[in-house]
Amino acid sequence: MTTHAKDLNAALNHLDSKIAERIRSYRPRRLTDEQATWWLDDVRLLAALVPPTDVEDAINMMGAGCRFLLESGADNTKPTSAWFTVLRVEIWLGQLRASGSTTETVRKIGFRLAYLRRASLGAPVRKYVRDRRVGVRGLTES
Repeated sequence: MTTHAKDLNAALNHLDSKIAERIRSYRPRRLTDEQATWWLDDVRLLAALVPPTDVEDAINMMGAGCRFLLESGADNTKPTSAWFTVLRVEIWLGQLRASGSTTETVRKIGFRLAYLRRASLGAPVRKYVRDRRVGVRGLTES
């Protein structure tokens, strides 16, 4: 998935203007310039496609996507969406649990990554990801 500006703009045009502006301006400090070049527009597009319910939801979704890409060892050898596989996400969530993150934190991040995964596949997002088990099953069925 290599995002073109027109794809991102088209997705943002369907959102509330405050949410769209926050997605456009999102830039996590933890990403290097190189990593931002690789992933950021794709993560912005995926978040817009979910779509977020409010500005905080947009920030949390993009934060989860960028954190996953950064901490799971993703690089630019594959399209961004190729990193959001069920196996990679589940392995990373397991590492997050093992590192001491709370169950609630892991659950919320898992939901957000499931939303981004389904958006990357062009699948319906929110109504199919209601609990952790359904989220994982929804990911594997897509």
